[in-house]
Amino acid sequence: MKSKILFLSINTRFTHSCLALYYLRAMIKETDYQTEILEMTIHEPLEDILKAIYLYKPDYLVFSVYIWNRTKFQMIGKNIKKILPELKILCGGPELSWDSEDQQIDFSFSDYIIRGAGEKAFVNLVKSGFNNQERIIHEDNYSINSIPFPYKSEDMIDLNHKYVYYESSRGCPFLCSYCLSSRSDQRLEYRDIEKVKAELLFFIQHKVPIVKFVDRSFNVNQRFAREVWQFLIENYSVTKFHFEIHPSYLENEDFEILKKTPENLFQFEIGVQSIHDHTLQAIHRDVHWQDIKFKIQEIINIRNIHVHLDQIAGLPFEDYTQIKESFNEIINLFPDHYQPGLLKVLKGTALYVNKETYHLVYSEEAPYQLLCNQWLSYEELNEYLEVETVVDIIYNSKLFSYLIKILPTLTRDYYSIFLAISKEFINKGISKNIKDRYKLFEIVSELLPKIFPLNEDLILDALCFDWALSNQTHSYPDFLKAEQSDKNKTENWLRLKKIGVRGIYSLEGHELTLNELRKSSFFKARSDSFSDYFKLSNQGWLIVNSRTIISLTDLGE
Repeated sequence: MKSKILFLSINTRFTHSCLALYYLRAMIKETDYQTEILEMTIHEPLEDILKAIYLYKPDYLVFSVYIWNRTKFQMIGKNIKKILPELKILCGGPELSWDSEDQQIDFSFSDYIIRGAGEKAFVNLVKSGFNNQERIIHEDNYSINSIPFPYKSEDMIDLNHKYVYYESSRGCPFLCSYCLSSRSDQRLEYRDIEKVKAELLFFIQHKVPIVKFVDRSFNVNQRFAREVWQFLIENYSVTKFHFEIHPSYLENEDFEILKKTPENLFQFEIGVQSIHDHTLQAIHRDVHWQDIKFKIQEIINIRNIHVHLDQIAGLPFEDYTQIKESFNEIINLFPDHYQPGLLKVLKGTALYVNKETYHLVYSEEAPYQLLCNQWLSYEELNEYLEVETVVDIIYNSKLFSYLIKILPTLTRDYYSIFLAISKEFINKGISKNIKDRYKLFEIVSELLPKIFPLNEDLILDALCFDWALSNQTHSYPDFLKAEQSDKNKTENWLRLKKIGVRGIYSLEGHELTLNELRKSSFFKARSDSFSDYFKLSNQGWLIVNSRTIISLTDLGE
């Protein structure tokens, strides 16, 4: 009877997966072991995870430890051996790759700990029958071209609703002091381009919804990146591809290729982190904000690529005023997604080594988030976290897209606006996971006109338009003061009925049923500034859903 190896992944969300375990499984596919990958989330009860492991009854349990699942794996490891005392446990991953000797207490249940990239060490351990003299194992790894493609066709069924992770390169040429990829042992190497094309074609043929490249700075090798992008454009199907890119390496040739990209084919993530040169130099990011700002803006202006920008608060030499400046400058580019976040002091990084120099005070528990430093108090960082929550609720959710578009006409101090909203949310007991859109719109519609009383009509127009786009309802709540739109509905209902033929209404090439009309929202701006800003007809608009917006200009009398 074959021995069983269970590869266990504990992810932050159901939509995530663990690339490392698929690699390890592929490395031993020719050996005489029965293997299974089990993917669960940190939100699942410990009892359910233990039961799932027990039902498989593995001889060996293998998992990769990250900042998000460290605590969960400690609980699993301590308890699973009470149920399966003969079970051997192997763990590795970024959390155990540095200071591994210090992990012997926290992971005392583990029979083996692999440090660093682990494919070769794992293969040798399997060949030894899990009978290695050393408990902590570290070996120089195979080259990336010697490591097989990790996925099988049947995996794509289980991964159909998840991110599928892929790497075309390993390592990073940069020395960012907050990042593990900056270590000297993270040598940059690329997979053969023809292998990469064949593997990407596998995803395309299997109609994978989204493939996320885990390459640290995908376009550093510009020729390689352009060839991959061009290949994906030429083989465009339904699969989206997510890349982390470095804006400094974008040139005219890249923009010419990217302008031809089908909409929603590519997603780009760009870590700006800070706009201040003294901070960027301190963390060894060899960039200048003014140099990359216009390249980022050019990518965003193409409009066919989803752009995600990041900021990190708590980096050296950046005080609270400068963090706000970074926030305002970055969000003023209006990316599709904006992620402000706090510094995490990761073991193995240069900032961890220099934590005393910079007076970095951080949580001893994963994810090792900064609590304060010599430039920022705990109160200031906590306030920044509150703003981060509001950015997710107001900006990234797209519920308030037209409100966001008019913000530059109100102020360029976006941070203060999000901070004011965060304070109001706290006063009203609004949590991060709020689903009550009515309450959200009510709070914002009451707060912003108080801050900008001369622009009340413009603000309420934007909120009415956002409400109509994001809520499948034909009416507006009272707090939006939508009398103008309600009047417009009364005026146009009779005109709409006159153009109906057997209950079908044809407007601007759209054929609508009476039921669809009844569910639609009528919108007419109360302020000329809103109509002028978005070039909207003063006759009003019919909003059937977020994808169908029809001008009522030509309805006639």
